[in-house]
Amino acid sequence: MIYHQTFHSREEAKQAVFEYIEVFLQPAAITFS
Repeated sequence: MIYHQTFHSREEAKQAVFEYIEVFLQPAAITFS
C-alpha cells in the first residue's frame, strides 16, 4: 500500500493534492488572464 506510506492521513493526502493542483493551475491562470 504505497498511499499509506506516503500519506499518514486523509487530510495530508488532500493537502498534497491541493498543492499539486495549485502549482499546476498557476501557469494556466497567468496565461488566460
